Amino acid sequence: MLYTENEVTQAPVVEERTLRTILAREYGLMTGIFHRLTGYEDCNFRLSECRWEAGIEGPDEIIVKITNPIEAKDTSVVDAQYEVFSLLRSARIPTPEGIKTKAGEWWTLQDLGAGVRLPVRVFRMLPGEKLECFDFTPELVSEIGRTLASVHRTLDTVALPLSHVPFISPENFNCMKREAEILFRRRLIDNQQKALVDKTFVDLEEVILKRRNVFDEGLIHSDFNETNLLVKEGKVSGVLDFGDMHVSLRVFDVAAAILYLHLSDRLGQRLDDLTMNFLSGYRSYRAFIGPHDSLLVAMRARMACSLIYGLRTARINYRGGSIDYVLKTQSNGWETLQRLSSRYTLKY
Repeated sequence: MLYTENEVTQAPVVEERTLRTILAREYGLMTGIFHRLTGYEDCNFRLSECRWEAGIEGPDEIIVKITNPIEAKDTSVVDAQYEVFSLLRSARIPTPEGIKTKAGEWWTLQDLGAGVRLPVRVFRMLPGEKLECFDFTPELVSEIGRTLASVHRTLDTVALPLSHVPFISPENFNCMKREAEILFRRRLIDNQQKALVDKTFVDLEEVILKRRNVFDEGLIHSDFNETNLLVKEGKVSGVLDFGDMHVSLRVFDVAAAILYLHLSDRLGQRLDDLTMNFLSGYRSYRAFIGPHDSLLVAMRARMACSLIYGLRTARINYRGGSIDYVLKTQSNGWETLQRLSSRYTLKY
């Protein structure tokens, strides 16, 4: 098992006073207006009207990210992200640009209270609005597909020995199956939902994991969704949040991207149409490698992982308070998983 039954995966909510002290001491940020951002695992803030100490030419707006404890288990994972950022930017894929500490480091490990020590990072703002603010027109969906293909093609040249596997990854299905059992025993999922998850993971093993040698494998973003992509004038202007980046099958990246488009599509398009438009863009930059029956199974696996992980996060409720954000996928997720599981084919 990669993770223990009650292992915390979220960064704590840090008090503004604590963070102000850290930013002033480590980065030279003297003042700024704090805006708390949503974050599933990390604790994120946007700071506006920033003022820096003499001799530091910082931007007016920044993003502050407190890295979650899973990602921080191996800080080489955090370091690798900056290498990837630079590589992708050299390929004209807009990624976060870090701001170094006064000591010249990309991040700083800090005491955040209650015995918690996690990396604190600062980034410049990227232009554009989140993808979720737009209608998913065929042209925009193709643009998203092209962008992911460009990310994969660029990362083909990278061989990073990453041990990191995010909790939500289908590669972590054994922990997911254990968690489904816990949720069922506590009556947080019912018989039908448990059976749906069990069948999904059986198919994942048979259709994909036992045949992984026929798939394209490499670094994947793993969370290429409507909240982690910025758009400006119909083009992707930012690819954000590489905290789930790991080595896996590229079919999982493609499947997750299409699935999240489907879940948040305001136009109510057919899944087949979204898939064809996405892959049309993807294939214009890179071949999509994998048996025809694998994409639908990978979508089901990601949907099941997302549902189970959301309920696990709510079960532990490390941060306390509202759990609405972590349960976002529950509203239509189970219906979507049922619908995907009743399909036999996906046209693309």
